[in-house]
Amino acid sequence: MPLSLLKLLLVEDSPHDAELTLLTLENSGLKIDATLAYNHQDVERELAQHFDLILSDYLLPGSSGPEVLNCALRLAPQTPFIFLSGIFGEQHAVEMMRMGAVDYVLKQNLKMLPKAVVRAVSEVREREKRRRAEATLQDAEVRAHLAIDAADMGVWTYDPATDTLLWDERCKTLYGLPVDAQVSMDFMFACCHPDDRDLLQSKVAAAL
Repeated sequence: MPLSLLKLLLVEDSPHDAELTLLTLENSGLKIDATLAYNHQDVERELAQHFDLILSDYLLPGSSGPEVLNCALRLAPQTPFIFLSGIFGEQHAVEMMRMGAVDYVLKQNLKMLPKAVVRAVSEVREREKRRRAEATLQDAEVRAHLAIDAADMGVWTYDPATDTLLWDERCKTLYGLPVDAQVSMDFMFACCHPDDRDLLQSKVAAAL
């Protein structure tokens, strides 16, 4: 998926490696707004602002990749974290990802970095999109319940697979039924005003 400008926190002590990393990302078509940090102390200070991604070397003078990761998990747990390292070792990479990194890319295989960045950022944005959609749905459900309560209406549900009709407590109260009363579609149609019965039956049939 296309990504807009990415705010990147790049943790790298080598200016040459930092330049090569940014060049690789930009040559892939990504637009990067990069902030450079050198150790976990810098990261702690920079994370006062929002970033879309944290990309960190593993070996850092006076610091370490795990220290940077721990700092990021504490201050920006929703921000994806990728290690970019010259250290190879499957078990080592697995351990870092168990700690909370979303990916581990070798500097010797830098061409894989843009794909890893796009995947990591896209997954976070998709989760945020789903979260907003769920929040909107919950808000709509609350508003619907408030409207139903204000109108003193009842709610019914029909399951065609089992031919089961369910009325809520208010719906039964409106029809003078006890809470534990059993109802059916035929009963509901029979309770409907004769002038409205055909319309209700046609609407139910259309929905089914």
